[in-house]
Amino acid sequence: MEAKEWFDKFCQQVELEGKCKEKAWNIWVSVSSKIKEKSENTLIPWFICAIYVTNCDTRFNSVQDSGATKITCSLSKLLKEAKISIVEFFQKMKKFSSVWEVGAPVTDHLTEVKKTFCISAALFHKFQRYITYLYEERTETLKKTCWLLYLVYKGWNSNQVKELMTAFNLLLCCVDHVHNRFGQQLQTGEGKHDGILPNLCEELSVPLSNVALIYSQHFKPFLEKLIEQNARNLLKIGDLNSIYEEVCARSGDVDERDFFDKNGYLWIPFNEEPNEVGHGSAGTISGGTTNTAIHDEFQPVLVTLTADLESSRRSYPPSSSSFTDLRATLEERSHLPGQELIRFWESCGRNPRNLIQSKLTAVQDGFLKGFDDTAVCEGDYNISIQIFVLAKKLYYRVMEAMLLAEEKRLSYSDFSALLNSETFHVSLLACSLEVVMADKGSSWPTLAFPWILGILKLEAFDFFKVTESFILHEPLLSSSLIKHVNRIEEQVLENLAWKTGSPLLKAMETYHPQSDPATVGSVQQQKKSQSLNLFLRRVNQLSYHRLTTLCDKLEVSDTLVSHMWTCLEHSLRLHWQLMVDRHLDQMLLCAVYAISKVVGKEIQFKQIVTVYKGLPFASAQVYKGTSGREQESIIGFYNKVYMVAMKSTILQFAPNKNVPVSPAPKSAVRVPGKNNFYLSPLRSSPSETLTPKPRSSFSFGESPGSADRESLSRINASVRAAVHSQLKVPQKRLRFDDCDQTEPGPVLTNGHSTEKETGPHLHGRNASKEEEEKGDKS
Repeated sequence: MEAKEWFDKFCQQVELEGKCKEKAWNIWVSVSSKIKEKSENTLIPWFICAIYVTNCDTRFNSVQDSGATKITCSLSKLLKEAKISIVEFFQKMKKFSSVWEVGAPVTDHLTEVKKTFCISAALFHKFQRYITYLYEERTETLKKTCWLLYLVYKGWNSNQVKELMTAFNLLLCCVDHVHNRFGQQLQTGEGKHDGILPNLCEELSVPLSNVALIYSQHFKPFLEKLIEQNARNLLKIGDLNSIYEEVCARSGDVDERDFFDKNGYLWIPFNEEPNEVGHGSAGTISGGTTNTAIHDEFQPVLVTLTADLESSRRSYPPSSSSFTDLRATLEERSHLPGQELIRFWESCGRNPRNLIQSKLTAVQDGFLKGFDDTAVCEGDYNISIQIFVLAKKLYYRVMEAMLLAEEKRLSYSDFSALLNSETFHVSLLACSLEVVMADKGSSWPTLAFPWILGILKLEAFDFFKVTESFILHEPLLSSSLIKHVNRIEEQVLENLAWKTGSPLLKAMETYHPQSDPATVGSVQQQKKSQSLNLFLRRVNQLSYHRLTTLCDKLEVSDTLVSHMWTCLEHSLRLHWQLMVDRHLDQMLLCAVYAISKVVGKEIQFKQIVTVYKGLPFASAQVYKGTSGREQESIIGFYNKVYMVAMKSTILQFAPNKNVPVSPAPKSAVRVPGKNNFYLSPLRSSPSETLTPKPRSSFSFGESPGSADRESLSRINASVRAAVHSQLKVPQKRLRFDDCDQTEPGPVLTNGHSTEKETGPHLHGRNASKEEEEKGDKS
């Protein structure tokens, strides 16, 4: 039987014996009736397919049984002995799979081999064309050293090199390392040999920040670990070969050193011009000819992958037009802080540079680890690095814009308190990361807000403090990105900031509003922080907007709406504890039902919930309740919790009673024809602090006469003393409440000017850049 003899002969050449040989032969026998080829040269490729399937099954079973990979015969060895190209092998496996059910382990492994080959082939082609010019002498030796060092890294960190740009960036790191070490060996003491990475990245149009980040975070630690464990010279081909052979022995896949063999099974003759796809020669392999159809099948893939390296927009996540302008600006910007930003740091009484760098490192580590652990899709490792680099640039850009605006407004440049606040920097970085990820959010549901807060261990209330300032000082944010930031701010206002343990609750406990509105004027209230004041005002604006939206759908009269708003406002101001671990809309639905019932115009809860479900801001959490609570639904919450706290307030709205209603929250209104001029609602009268006071009084309706000159002189002296002793009222500043209050520098509040608001509800100031020009007509 000739086929059996040929099979045994080939197995002897590749040193395949025992059960694997027997199983491969049985597979061949099962498919042989469907194979028309009968000569030795035509049957060998089929034998390789049968052996490859056996190897994959054996590898899979050994991992399942013992956790160790058992390699019987490497794919490289099979192809070398058969003298066929890897591209021909892929084509033959495609036919083999049509006549034999190869199984998932084989399919998965073959897919991985194809992907690895395509990336490596495109990368090697790029390497051959553009790296040679660096070396005038010993070109082949240094090229092989660079390539071998890259292969060793890839073998030790295979999970990090599954995407083309990541692989290319790592290869550039290897080239830079070999060039630097080789340059050191050739030094004669007449100067220091500089690295070529910046010039190399510029020549190849690769973002230096991406390569530098990979070098510092991954490649450098790899070198240190490799040298420590192996104590070998990483510039000697012999030592690198020895290390890589260990890698090949473990994997049993393609030996990528064979790319250098122009007559080998890995050689692919790329077209010299990328736009001449599919018109290059097929090439000849020793012992057989590469089929032109096979070459044409893979050539477009390889050239496309190579062309990706030529693109100036490398490997970033697919982007909508909303981020194009901002991204282009960030790509051109350095990943280092600008001179203006450094000037602000150096102007501080306590230079924040070290603090900022430590926070950047901590946020980077947390973000990359969280992103990689999420594992939303292949290639995310490189994407996560690119996202962080862009976010870091955006962080520097917005911080600089904030400080320049404040300096111009206040004629003040020492922002020590703000810039030495760790929470401020983490919040600003989180906002930058959220904006950069925003245009890809639909493809990454697991990374949707508030994922970033959990990864960075950031409180929602602290995050809220920077959102308005962020939007105000980044003019390139498009309307869609502004809407995204507005929506996540709403999530903070309606629910996230009210979680147990939130700093908002601590701030609310510190500020105790009077439970009886009639006594508010008798005792001076503790002054709220600017951030807390802004937050509560935003909550009021949001809740009023949602109330009117819901009542419009329910066709409720304006008078009844004002009563409902008063009830809702009382619950948020006087019984804010109801909001802890709950949702703002729960208070809203309860207020609507309670007031409609007490005035005798009851709207059924079922009707309210039905209408609410159709609103764009509706959340199932509101009417279904929170799992683990005794009151599972909105009705349970109303009966067992809400009415217990709010009953006395609700009964004041009975038809026979006249209760003053709370004014509707209003935003600042732009004065027509005046730039940056706003009229803001009166929130508190400055005269409240003047009376009652134990001071002298004077009736200006009566003349003191000549007999009372002493009284008049005393009044004049008092007025002069008051004028001269009056403290200068500082201008509003960028505030972040938990900073060191002993310093004269500003502490951050959300927004450049908290009075500057436009739009129909809580953040009309952000809803559209065009609305700012139109103003709020409400």
